[in-house]
Amino acid sequence: MRIRVIPSPNNSEVIDGELFYREREFSFDFVARAGAVDWVGGASLLIGTLSLELDPDTGRLLYVWGLHPHTHWREATLEPGIFTSGTVYADRSGGFTPGVSVQIAAVSEWETLCDPESGWLALKPRSVVQDDARIRVASSTAVGVSAGVLTSVWLHPKRVFD
Repeated sequence: MRIRVIPSPNNSEVIDGELFYREREFSFDFVARAGAVDWVGGASLLIGTLSLELDPDTGRLLYVWGLHPHTHWREATLEPGIFTSGTVYADRSGGFTPGVSVQIAAVSEWETLCDPESGWLALKPRSVVQDDARIRVASSTAVGVSAGVLTSVWLHPKRVFD
């Protein structure tokens, strides 16, 4: 699978909404602003149990959601750097099927780093891989890409404790 980025000169392609992490449910939830997306998803890429929702017709990455237990996160100092604006697509031979997820990494292949001071989270492969670019795809959500490969996911959720 190849990741393709189409740059945009401003944040017009970033999906507006709010990203939440629900502590009791051990999960992320993205709530899009009304009218922010024409398509609410239908297929996803899985990193462990975390879903990167995408439009199955185009492969456009939309937002993240799903189970991702904070009990497995490791504390670290994170510096997300500068995010560029653009639209990110996952290209897969045969395309995507609505309602079907494609596993791109098993639960143990990527780790989640958490910076309690800044609130940032970074999901990265356990092997060291540098991002060539980090692209904002939705509010509080960016992905790292290098040579057509997804290399990280950066999240800055609002934490919900109830």
